[in-house]
Amino acid sequence: MLNTKPNDRSSDKHTSFEKDNRMNSYQLEARIENMERRLNRYRGAAGLLGVAVVGLLAVAATPGKEVVDELRAHRVVVINEQGTPVAIMAAEKFGGKLVIKGQQGPDVIGLIATEKGGSFFLADQQGLPHLDMMSEDAGGRMDIRDKAGHRHSFTAMGPAKMEK
Repeated sequence: MLNTKPNDRSSDKHTSFEKDNRMNSYQLEARIENMERRLNRYRGAAGLLGVAVVGLLAVAATPGKEVVDELRAHRVVVINEQGTPVAIMAAEKFGGKLVIKGQQGPDVIGLIATEKGGSFFLADQQGLPHLDMMSEDAGGRMDIRDKAGHRHSFTAMGPAKMEK
């Protein structure tokens, strides 16, 4: 039974709707923690991939056994055996950009320097975004999309309203 007295503070009793929402919050928090762990793995993998790409380009660009101390370029595109770009490193307006493409061609992982700081994204093989993390004026923001495509935003100010 809901308490309808305006000044009564017996808030220990919750409706089933409030209990369901609380459980959903715990589940969402667990999913966020899982995504953060996965993000750390992807960051490491993307960093290693970037270093490996630069190393491979340096080796491929040198004749014989010579080693190049530094490779300079405005843009580096790694292609597969069919000639399709699979990774791009480029200099852009606010800094660097590293994008990894999936089997189907769309961008699936990205690290990008932006006006506010940095941005990181993960998408599926069709290019549908699943995780976006970015720097903003108020601090960081993380957007996670569920299977239905609904976006769950978390900012330095706390969780934001869900939207699609």
